[in-house]
Amino acid sequence: VVGALVADGWTVTDDPLQDKIWIQRDGTIRPLAEELVAAGVPKEDTVLGHKPPGIRPHTGYAVG
Repeated sequence: VVGALVADGWTVTDDPLQDKIWIQRDGTIRPLAEELVAAGVPKEDTVLGHKPPGIRPHTGYAVG
C-alpha cells in the first residue's frame, strides 16, 4: 500500500498494483463510495474492503 487517508469515520488506502481504491472503514452518513462515484470514480475502481469478501461481488463495486 502506497498511501492511506484516515479521517473521522473512514479509512481509505490505495493499491497501485491493482489500481484500486480500498475503503477499509466507512462510518459516514453518506457512504464514501457514493461520494467517489459522484466525483466520477468508476465503481469498478473502488473496493469496499470493510465488507466481507463473500459480500463484495454483490455490491456493484470491485471485489479486490
